[in-house]
Amino acid sequence: MIDENRVKSMIRLAAYENGEGGKDLAVRRYSCRDYVVLSMVRTFFMTTVGYILLVLLIFLGNLTAFMERLNDIDIIGLVTWILVGYAAVLAVYLVITVGRGLHRYQQAERSTAAYEAELKRLKKATEKAS
Repeated sequence: MIDENRVKSMIRLAAYENGEGGKDLAVRRYSCRDYVVLSMVRTFFMTTVGYILLVLLIFLGNLTAFMERLNDIDIIGLVTWILVGYAAVLAVYLVITVGRGLHRYQQAERSTAAYEAELKRLKKATEKAS
């Protein structure tokens, strides 16, 4: 015979998995360290691409002025400033990413605690009925 309480519990669990809890459960598949490192790698690549595009856009926007003063420009100094700027931007974004990743993981832990407790309760009820 079908236990009505177990069916209601399964419906609640499925609603959580398909609704608000789907993202939290995806975060919880990783350990905290892995989740933060994965976020940092993603940020590294996106920041690098963004910075290259920004430098390229500035260069192309000032191409005429750059070509006129090509002999007077200190190329090593310019490249140094570009790299220092990149390192500073990357450092800021990585610090923000670590903080955001830790916060997001802790939030997912809190959010999935009730789900996991309900899952354990359902498992015990199923074992008890068998």
